[in-house]
Amino acid sequence: MSSDLENVRTAWMTQIVALSIGALCVFLPWGSVSVSGTINISGAGSGINIWEGVIALLAGIAAIVVTALESSNDSPTLRGWSLGLTIAILAITVIGFLQIAATSDQTVSTSDAFGNPSTITASVSPAIGLYLSLIAFIVATVSAFKVRSEFN
Repeated sequence: MSSDLENVRTAWMTQIVALSIGALCVFLPWGSVSVSGTINISGAGSGINIWEGVIALLAGIAAIVVTALESSNDSPTLRGWSLGLTIAILAITVIGFLQIAATSDQTVSTSDAFGNPSTITASVSPAIGLYLSLIAFIVATVSAFKVRSEFN
């Protein structure tokens, strides 16, 4: 029985650490943009700048609190909330990833002030913060399922 309890405590700690890392990654770049052609510009935007990132951060904080409370008093009700919040965070992050990854390159043909033809291409791609958030929230979800399976 004590090894089962140790497994559950390890899963809880893994879940809390993974949720914390995922929530912090919201402040890292989730998408990068580059424009090339007549002008060349590039930049990145953090997850906190889009609704998915804000929801992931808020739900991540809530899931950390619920998981910490669950680990301290072993409440089946909190266990359900912890798992549900963790799955919701993963789903929201996947939606953010799909929105960024599905954005296709945009090309515009135009002419400059002198009538010379030019083409400008803009592209958007997922960045490191989004990948790290996805990995962390996948680990948190697996840990939440592990806790749930130990009690069923």
